[in-house]
Amino acid sequence: VDMLGRHARSLLTRESVLPWGHRPHSLVGASCLFFCAPALVDLRLWWRWPLQALLSFMSDHVHCGLPSVWHVTDRWFATVNVLVEIVRAGRCFAPWQVIILAVAPLSCKAAGSFASKHANLRAYRCAHVLWHVLASLVSVYVEHTYYFNIR
Repeated sequence: VDMLGRHARSLLTRESVLPWGHRPHSLVGASCLFFCAPALVDLRLWWRWPLQALLSFMSDHVHCGLPSVWHVTDRWFATVNVLVEIVRAGRCFAPWQVIILAVAPLSCKAAGSFASKHANLRAYRCAHVLWHVLASLVSVYVEHTYYFNIR
């Protein structure tokens, strides 16, 4: 519940949630590019994936630890993308499968939030990279299934 409240508050502020300031890492920046992958199978809304990659890169790498409108934009767009993916997964999979698909990436996001709250930079970077990678891979699977009805 605390994590959801923290996320909701973060949607309204330009402030970074990172307590250690501006400490970009190339692996976090590179992991943002994974969000381009679902564009290969998303036949109608393909443009949202490179846009998500750009917003994520600007927020999580270029402006990490600094106040920026990129944080607000990335948080809102990512939240909408997660909700769209859950709805699309719900049209293709049984509820228990949707839960399994959502738990892995969202657990990484939660772990990153926990690490940030407790000022653990190394754990945050690891969890945030995994969030980008797993969310992208799950989205590729969901989009492919959504458009091609393969399970």
